[in-house]
Amino acid sequence: MASEKIAFIGTGIIGAGLAVNALVAENDCILYDVSELNEAKQRICNILQSMVEAEAFTQDVADAAYQRAIFTNDMEEAVSEASFIQ
Repeated sequence: MASEKIAFIGTGIIGAGLAVNALVAENDCILYDVSELNEAKQRICNILQSMVEAEAFTQDVADAAYQRAIFTNDMEEAVSEASFIQ
């Protein structure tokens, strides 16, 4: 299956969890939120780390997944090239 570019509108608990699943599945993801982006980045890191600790996947997989994440406060940037918007 080809990699998709997915936009996630909102990076709360549900949006971040869905985004992690997409990132681990090797999709490029743009994560949009109106709040401070450092909070979104930390939330994604925390979920990835929890999954590593649960042995769902390796640290290398988590690191690669995080590298596919783009964070923005700009809605137009988030959706402009997305093949799917969540």
